This record gives sequence, structure tokens and C-alpha cells, in this order.
Amino acid sequence: MSMRFAADRTVGKLAQWLRLLGYDTVDSGSLTRELAQAFAKENRILLTRNTHLSKKVKPLQIICITPNDPKDQVREVFKALRLQPDEKYFFTRCKLCNTILTRVPVEDIVNQVPDHVSIIHDRFSKCYTCGRVYWPGTHYERIQKTLHMLFDKETRCSQSLNLM
Repeated sequence: MSMRFAADRTVGKLAQWLRLLGYDTVDSGSLTRELAQAFAKENRILLTRNTHLSKKVKPLQIICITPNDPKDQVREVFKALRLQPDEKYFFTRCKLCNTILTRVPVEDIVNQVPDHVSIIHDRFSKCYTCGRVYWPGTHYERIQKTLHMLFDKETRCSQSLNLM
């Protein structure tokens, strides 16, 4: 995916949802001029609820997010940029640190997940930056349903989602 984002602390949950959708989205924390310039060089779009930033951090492209709810924030970003959800990128990034996940066999993670998980599931992905392991359990199913509901009938994904 070519669209890249930086999310400040006012939209942290939005950043996580964008990562679940497969978008390269870094957390910026407190934004400085230097950081804004670095994001501009990386062609990142800053997502924020802080309307005063647009005057302070040129030449960075900024989208000022208005909704409070992270799911509505995702819809706003998709509408503003005319994005379409693409299932092949869903669940390909670590929700916490933004690293691209690697598919791993159960043997590689057997000591990193509860015993019953390694017995029941056969599909695992790992983040080699923070060490988190992901699998399609009940939490995954809830997120999957939410991703389907995020978009209206025109942009809704019609197929079931697959991990990696």
C-alpha cells in the first residue's frame, strides 16, 4: 500500500485500526517541526484532532479528524482520501508497532502462546520487532466483523478476511 500515515496522540486508536487495515501508520506522539519535516520527506499524511497543527508544521499534509469514535475516524480518512479497503492487506501489520507481520509455523511459537491455542489453531503471524504473536481466534473474529461494518454498502468488503 502506498498511502502512509503518522498519527499523533489525539488519534492513537485510529492508528491501530489503520494498521489492522494494512496501512503503514506510525505514532508521532508530540509533534515537533523536525518530526513533521521527517514525515513530509517520508510522504506521510499526519492524522490529528489538533486543528492548530496545520499552521505550525508545514509542509506536511494534514487531515484534521473530527469524530471522537475511532471507527468513524477510519471512515472519515477513507472518505477524505477516497480509499477503498483491500482485504489482501488486512491483518498484515502489527497493531502495536506497525511492523509487517511474518507468517510462522506453530513450531516457531509453541512456547509463546497458551497450549490450547497451539493445539486449536494452525495459522500464526509474528511481529519480529515487538515479539507479539497473532492467530485467528475470537478477538480476530470480532475485529473482522467490525472491519466489515466500518464501510457502507459501496465500500464494504464482500469476502471473508484471511489472516496473512
